[in-house]
Amino acid sequence: MTNLPSHQYFEQLIGRGEPTEEPLPSFVVVYFTATWCGKCKTLDLPTIQSTLPDAVWYKNDIDENEQTYAYSVLRSIPSFVVIKNKKYMGKYDIEVAKEKKEKITQETIITWLKQFV
Repeated sequence: MTNLPSHQYFEQLIGRGEPTEEPLPSFVVVYFTATWCGKCKTLDLPTIQSTLPDAVWYKNDIDENEQTYAYSVLRSIPSFVVIKNKKYMGKYDIEVAKEKKEKITQETIITWLKQFV
């Protein structure tokens, strides 16, 4: 997993930024985290990533790039955003899951991601 280069790059991934000559990945997952996030540290990211092995995975530290976090209308971390063919497909926001009374586990995140296979 590599760091998301910038908010401008994120906008290119969703087809809203300036066109680029370099090819962009067609299937992307952005993982939103922070160094101080306790829940983030409990996730087994290699296992989660193996759910979507064909996706390019980016990590966005919200303390380094808050703009993309806010742009994605996320309310908590850890969170995930899926992009396919420059289309914003969905987001998994822990706070929203809590409001829906969903049990939040690594398996819940994996189940959510599997819908994009």
